[in-house]
Amino acid sequence: MCNSFKKMEKIVDTVRHKLFSSWAVLSPAFNNISAPIRTLGVRPGLSRAATLAARLLDSRANKPNLMRRPALRRALAKAPATDQMRATVDAVLTGDAHDCASPALAELFGRIIEHWHDGDASTLGNAELLQLCKLKELVEAGPARAAELSDQFVHPDRVLEIRDRISGHGTSEPSIAEQRAA
Repeated sequence: MCNSFKKMEKIVDTVRHKLFSSWAVLSPAFNNISAPIRTLGVRPGLSRAATLAARLLDSRANKPNLMRRPALRRALAKAPATDQMRATVDAVLTGDAHDCASPALAELFGRIIEHWHDGDASTLGNAELLQLCKLKELVEAGPARAAELSDQFVHPDRVLEIRDRISGHGTSEPSIAEQRAA
């Protein structure tokens, strides 16, 4: 009886040590990703949006995904041409998009691309381009369409909050979270 108790205690200590060491190693990375960006002269609300964007990145198997895998597969089957998606993403990043009035979206894309490819947008694959285009579509959509699109993402509540923060500045439009609660 005593021997099995010691074995169990050793297993618990090993698991506790692994959990703590994982947290200690990963916590500086999360701090770097979600660092406030107010020093860049961007609106204060964007800092929170950037933090939420960092949480969006689901890094299972070193392949970060914003969208749920089944939704991503379905969307890839109907995706526009790669050149068209790349042009859309580049237009957002450079601020040339006539339908994208928010520099906050460019900052959000930049942070996501930094996490995926160390800031090199030219190396984005079809899946990554599509996810960014879907995120742009969600941010620029009306409340009903945004709620519908959010279900395709790994963290629907977070993308809706990002949408509310980016597109909701200076408008009297209720947030989607408030609409769902009502």
